[in-house]
Order: sequence, then C-alpha cells, then structure tokens
Amino acid sequence: MMNYLINQGYTIERYATTTQTGIDIEAFRAKQKICIEAKGATSSMEDSARYGMPFNDNQVKNHIGKAVVAALKVLNQDDKHTISAIALPDNSMHKKQIDQIQRPLKQLGIKVFLVSKDSVLDYF
Repeated sequence: MMNYLINQGYTIERYATTTQTGIDIEAFRAKQKICIEAKGATSSMEDSARYGMPFNDNQVKNHIGKAVVAALKVLNQDDKHTISAIALPDNSMHKKQIDQIQRPLKQLGIKVFLVSKDSVLDYF
C-alpha cells in the first residue's frame, strides 16, 4: 500500500507496525493528507492458534468493522483536506463484505483499496 501511495506522489509521514495502535498509514501530497486503516488476510500474531491461516467470515466482518470505525474517527476530525480510507486484502471474502456496505461508505467519503501481493486496486 505504501509503495502505491509513493507512486501516486504521496510522502509517507507515519506508518504503524502490526503491533502498534492508531491509523496504519498517514501520507501527504501537496495540501492533501490520506489516513489509511489497513487489515490483513491472516493473523499476524505468531502466538495465535490461527497464525498464518486465512480469516473466516466472522473474522473478516469483525476486522472490516474495526477498519470502518477507524475511518469514521478520521472523518470526525472535520478536516476537508484529509481523505479517510481503508485497505483490505483483495479476495472474495473481503469484497463480499465491503460490497454490502459500499453505498454508505461512498456517501461518507471513505475510500477503499483492495491490496494483493502485486497490486493495489482503488476500489472506490
């Protein structure tokens, strides 16, 4: 995701590791800021019983919900120069869930990126 932003002319101001809290990526381009909450496709916690295993449907719903809440908090800052976004794995489970809430996310102005190993899709 960060390489995509850099290629789009953004400068990465801050990024969080999987163990840190807060917005995962903050980047700037001209007077515009983008704040992205990113979620992965598997557990990143090595001591988890599900480490490296794909998330099930309920886990996908849960972490998309957390990503949306984080994106709403960015919108609550009321800064017209800040874009609020979430980045999700580009897979069928995540697409299915995000498609079911696409209209309100668009109305709120929350961008969605779908990320694979080789590409980033600006979904909306």
